[in-house]
Amino acid sequence: MALTKIIQRLFTRSNKAFGDVGEGIAEKFLEAAGYTILATNFTCKQGEIDIIARNDQLINFIEVKTRSSTDFGLPEEAVTPSKQRRISRAAKYFLHKHSYQNYSFRADIIAIILPKSGTPEIKHIRNAFSLDQ
Repeated sequence: MALTKIIQRLFTRSNKAFGDVGEGIAEKFLEAAGYTILATNFTCKQGEIDIIARNDQLINFIEVKTRSSTDFGLPEEAVTPSKQRRISRAAKYFLHKHSYQNYSFRADIIAIILPKSGTPEIKHIRNAFSLDQ
């Protein structure tokens, strides 16, 4: 099924389904760029992280935000300071749990505009916010 038809069907479904498609697009985007996906939808009592990926010696904690348009702002604007703190706490827990001592890490945002028709616009914002929160 063509991507356009899938997107059109999503507009009749829930925001969760729409977000899940965005996360799938982000995963493929990252893999094409040479990243290895370590975890998706990592959840702990500290918070949730959409994608955790490794690129060389760098662990990336990635929040994916998907919108159908910019009518109500850019997708990345939805990553509020409180959301950043939850991601930071979950990232610290992940690093502790998996013993990634020899790795650097950062917090990224992948912002996706997924219009009803047309090609998705993907913006990878590296080092979008500090994990020292």
